[in-house]
Amino acid sequence: MALFDQAIEAYKQALEVYTKADLPQSWAGTESNLGIALTDEGERAAGDKATILWRQAVDAFEKALEVETKADLPQDWARTMRNLARAHKDLGDAAAADAEQKAADEVSSQ
Repeated sequence: MALFDQAIEAYKQALEVYTKADLPQSWAGTESNLGIALTDEGERAAGDKATILWRQAVDAFEKALEVETKADLPQDWARTMRNLARAHKDLGDAAAADAEQKAADEVSSQ
């Protein structure tokens, strides 16, 4: 778990440099990577800690989607939507996960 914590801290530090205003794509990519690290740690944690990590992951992915739009960056959007679906699935939010996965699959198959 310590390695996940180190990765999460590194992404948070990178977000101090990669800002949405100055480097939006780098910022979004870092938010996505943060979300992946949070999801991965959540899958290895238990109870309330896991739930908190998955909620933080959802937040990170949703932030990334502010830049990674379907219209402007469809492949990045689809990848982030899949990761968001995974985080929702881990949280037990099956309806949200299914909708996000379906949307991502539609873009990927085009």
